[in-house]
Amino acid sequence: MAAKPEDYARVYAAFTAPVSRFDCGRKCAPHNEGIPVCCTADHAVPIVDKSEYELLKSRTDLWRDYVPKDSA
Repeated sequence: MAAKPEDYARVYAAFTAPVSRFDCGRKCAPHNEGIPVCCTADHAVPIVDKSEYELLKSRTDLWRDYVPKDSA
């Protein structure tokens, strides 16, 4: 049985606490042309399954299909 977006919504609801005492995005953004490293697919491509992807896309416009910048 595949997970549904609602299943991921319940899991994500449990992750409400900050992971650090400071905003790590503000610390690393100046070293990456103003963009936090965790907010770009240039350094790491996040992997999610289709139903989790649908949930994430419904919450923000930051999620989109990955398009490689080079060819193999």
